[in-house]
Amino acid sequence: MAKSKILKELVNNEVTIEVALSRLMLIASDIDNTELRDWATKELNGYGVDDTCPSYRVIASANITYTGISGGFQLTNQPLPLIALPSDIRESMLSSMPVRDSIAKIAHIFESKRDGLHLDLT
Repeated sequence: MAKSKILKELVNNEVTIEVALSRLMLIASDIDNTELRDWATKELNGYGVDDTCPSYRVIASANITYTGISGGFQLTNQPLPLIALPSDIRESMLSSMPVRDSIAKIAHIFESKRDGLHLDLT
């Protein structure tokens, strides 16, 4: 398949990002580019704990919400100010976190949840 056709299909949303990455893996193997093939594989399958995530996959957020019981009342998705947390937890919440999930899982999260990406720290 011609490179221009692959790009055209991707830009025009004619194929999914998973299909494009799979094709890229094949092309990278054909041209013996192991770095490109490994990158595409990790994007497709997710990054392992020992892998270094690219900078575009590292996020930091201080938006914390709480769902649970407080003072006898059930609370759902209520903003929780950082000052309410112990300092060591507060610091870890503000630190950067890698997003190691596969591109398919990330796409699914954004398609199914209109409120964006979040991490459940229960």
